[in-house]
Amino acid sequence: MAKCCGGNETAVKAILKARASYGDAAAAAALSVEPVQRVDSVRMEYTGNEKGTRTFFSVGGQRLNKTYRGSANPSTKYINAHPADVKLLESTNLWKIVPRHASPVGITAVRSAPVNLDPPPAPPPDPIEVFTPPPPPPKFEIEITASAQKLADKHNIDITLLKGTGKNGKIIVADVRGEL
Repeated sequence: MAKCCGGNETAVKAILKARASYGDAAAAAALSVEPVQRVDSVRMEYTGNEKGTRTFFSVGGQRLNKTYRGSANPSTKYINAHPADVKLLESTNLWKIVPRHASPVGITAVRSAPVNLDPPPAPPPDPIEVFTPPPPPPKFEIEITASAQKLADKHNIDITLLKGTGKNGKIIVADVRGEL
């Protein structure tokens, strides 16, 4: 990712997307781009492999313009060195010049303008229909005499279709025989 726009990845993505859509000139106009002064510094990498962090404020008795810290740790592995300090740092054989990451050609920074590159929010999901089983049929007991039950079972007669003529609607043998 290019180190322009203060390292703001969203801004860099907006620049690259605009360049792909509109071309260089139109992208600059669409994004309200202003050129930014380049900092006169040299990107350097610490190549020493000893443990800990080394601090450089002078080399060979000559004072450096800035204080530099270097270690194998990625956070202090790279520095932006003052141009006057480059030769002195290189003379230690612990620093080497490395190229900067290129920023998009013709576009170096973007004014702080809100750019939304997020995809539109997904529509809410359809409501979930919960299956509710139908209520069980009401339980009722068919009143039938034991002998009528045996006779109905013997002749495969459905007792739910019979109307009982006994006391309180009880099915009796005569009701089963009437179905035979």
